Amino acid sequence: MAGSGWSRTKSDIIGKNGEYVSGFDYNDIKNIEPPMMGKIGKDELWKNLKYFLDNIIPVAEENDVKLAMHPDDPPIENFRGIDRIMNSIESYDKLLELNRSKYNGITLCQGNFTLMTDDLPSAIRHFNDRIFFVHFRDVNGNKYNYQESLINEGRTDMAACMKAYNDINYNGIMRVDHTPTLEGDIELVPGYSYSGRIYSIGYIKGLRDSISRP
Repeated sequence: MAGSGWSRTKSDIIGKNGEYVSGFDYNDIKNIEPPMMGKIGKDELWKNLKYFLDNIIPVAEENDVKLAMHPDDPPIENFRGIDRIMNSIESYDKLLELNRSKYNGITLCQGNFTLMTDDLPSAIRHFNDRIFFVHFRDVNGNKYNYQESLINEGRTDMAACMKAYNDINYNGIMRVDHTPTLEGDIELVPGYSYSGRIYSIGYIKGLRDSISRP
């Protein structure tokens, strides 16, 4: 995400249970000027990414360190005049082709990937052993206008996703990520309060246990 990290345009949306929810609406940023670094095109980003991978992958291999590319958040085509390239299933196929080392892999952040495809479980099976890191979360909406959701109240079939991870024998890191701020809790950074994340950890552990049971 050249020039910026993950971005939300609102952090005080009221959810259906009274929780604070963060969200992104493209209409809120479409007329904002580019950052000081100026505009960057996708061809330059792909060129830079290949240069990076070709130079860092040998070091990663030597030290047994897996690289896991996080998607653009939000996974739109352009953000304030700067192109984005990690925003589709096809772009991740291209990433893996840029350098075919088994140390070149994916952070499958479900909140972003579910905005790229209507069949996230199939994407999980498609990428298979190139998934090194999972953010098990969900959203409602589309890539131009979406809101964070509690882990079982978004647009994704979370049980089907967990089954897909089980089917590919995924044994990498799986953690919570952004969650709503529940009533009575506090947040230092929107999406990273305590209660929502504790709730999500319990949900993940229970769901994984139920799916993996014979």
